Amino acid sequence: MRRLPVNQHLLYKIMQESPHTSRLFSILTEIGPCAVAFSGGVDSCVLARAVHEVAIQNRWPTLALTAEGPSMPRADLAEIQKIATEIGISHQFVPTQELTLSEYRANSRERCYFCKRHILEKLKETAQNAGFSTLAEGSNADDLSDFRPGYKAVQEWCVRSPLCEAGLTKSNIRALARHWNLSVAEKPSTPCLSSRISYGIEITTARLHRIEQAEAFLSAWGVTPLRVRLHENELARIETSADWMNFLLQPEKRSELVAKFKNLGFSWVCIDLLEFRSGSLNLLSE
Repeated sequence: MRRLPVNQHLLYKIMQESPHTSRLFSILTEIGPCAVAFSGGVDSCVLARAVHEVAIQNRWPTLALTAEGPSMPRADLAEIQKIATEIGISHQFVPTQELTLSEYRANSRERCYFCKRHILEKLKETAQNAGFSTLAEGSNADDLSDFRPGYKAVQEWCVRSPLCEAGLTKSNIRALARHWNLSVAEKPSTPCLSSRISYGIEITTARLHRIEQAEAFLSAWGVTPLRVRLHENELARIETSADWMNFLLQPEKRSELVAKFKNLGFSWVCIDLLEFRSGSLNLLSE
């Protein structure tokens, strides 16, 4: 696989300017050979690149593992493989079956815990079969102040979180991604499709597919930022910016949008006047 060129002078410079980054490389050196839980987001990509660099310097093997479950948009798979190749790290998809878990399908506020527990079990098993005793994942220091039930599973499975341990925030991580010229440096957070379904509404394959197709339809128009949230009675709530609201409310576009969403199986379609905001479904259960 192609390895990105490393300017050692610039790498030393950024490590000197950022104690957190220097701490990250020290932690990874202390951890030794490890596999990386790799979602393709900026956090896991920066972690994978850092692990890869330390592994090269120490002539260690490493491996990026991506959970391929029902809540991952199919369109993301090729992009994830592409960024793994860009980084230069060996990569493998690991099939997961979250929908077999009744606790996950019930979609309580602890949904992410049950999902993460299942995924980490599969990833750790794959990592161990490949000869890696340690699995690392990409939680960052900012995540500790957010509602993250999945992090409990990280702790239970004794998975390492080097970015968090080093104190790297999201802004630190994006700066490091830009330093390494990673194509995901400015990529927005993209939570799984299940996060679009309001708590208490059962997660099903049909609903996940419906949301995926709805977002793909709007993305083809260029709509961004974007979330299609699913509420009771199959109501679709579209979150985007004010400019895109005006675009979607044009008579011709509105008619096409409603027809498409109805065809996908939504009973109601609305646009949220409060605009796009991450984690908006958490507000409904507070």
